[in-house]
Amino acid sequence: MVKKTDADSKGSGKPAEEGQEKKPRRRKPAQSSASAAPENDAGSCLISEGKPNEAQLINEGIGAFNSQDYAKARQIFQRAYEEHDYRSCYYMGMMALSGSGLPKDEKQAVTYFEEGAKNSCPWSRYQLGVMYRTGTGVPRNLSRGNKYLKDLAQYFADNEGKILLSDPYPETLYFVGQMGVRSKELDKAADLFTRARVFLSQRIAEDYAAPDENDLLLMDNLVAALFRQGEFDVFDIDLFDLMFLFRAGFVEVSFVYKGRLQKVTSSIVDDCIVVDFNGERYPGIMEFFLNACFPDGMPLVRVWEQMYLFEVLSIPALDKDLEAHRQRYAKEHEQEERDYEEECDLFIKRTQEAE
Repeated sequence: MVKKTDADSKGSGKPAEEGQEKKPRRRKPAQSSASAAPENDAGSCLISEGKPNEAQLINEGIGAFNSQDYAKARQIFQRAYEEHDYRSCYYMGMMALSGSGLPKDEKQAVTYFEEGAKNSCPWSRYQLGVMYRTGTGVPRNLSRGNKYLKDLAQYFADNEGKILLSDPYPETLYFVGQMGVRSKELDKAADLFTRARVFLSQRIAEDYAAPDENDLLLMDNLVAALFRQGEFDVFDIDLFDLMFLFRAGFVEVSFVYKGRLQKVTSSIVDDCIVVDFNGERYPGIMEFFLNACFPDGMPLVRVWEQMYLFEVLSIPALDKDLEAHRQRYAKEHEQEERDYEEECDLFIKRTQEAE
């Protein structure tokens, strides 16, 4: 059995736990989702079509932001804002939210995000959706947060050819997909999760920096969500499917990369999941995905499309155990979802009564 894991034909993308809002991403210079933009000498990619000076300015600010030179980043983003580049609003908002380079002020952060959202900055719109859902800097309002995210998903649908790899496209589809699960629109949810996974796979593969933990956490959630809906084929797995399978029990599979066999094994040691690969042991699933490299030094997550599934040596999915595990996992998650919905409804009711 030799199958190439092809993201474009892969049907097993999957989402995350609704209550687990991820920490803000360390933003990167943007790339087009169709093809990566050319890199400049600093290693950052141009953002805007037809606006090289504007792109250079915002990328310079992102570089300072990522290197935690917040004083320099603030000056650059302020210049960009004065030149009506409203992507700067997201970064100014993040600095105000965290107190990095600006006084910590959640209300001021919301003001920056609202300004960016009014001027079609996708990350500002996404951040507002998350903040209203969690009550960060604003009164918690699940309906308003969901509307921000649904509107952003529609914006992406209307501007499909202009989506950048750095845009919060998979993050948004994940949340909207979770809404579909709650409203029992399961086919729609599965489609959103799958598209999010395909896009995220490309972002991970084409990212120029070290593997991003937030990207991998989102992928983990997407894989788990599709698994809960039965969107899984043990005979057509790729590297990211292992994120969930590692939790199901002892797993041993082998891939071919550059003509050489590469074996991956997971096991339980002292009640913890460990992953063995090429003579190295990784203490945890995320440690493996963040740090595992091939002998040529290439991170696994960068070249997952070049890996061919060669043989499934041991995996719970080959017997009844996996189906039993899936059903148990789905049942437990459904109860968590009901508890979360009741908590949100109660919170909204108390807020309305207080008003």
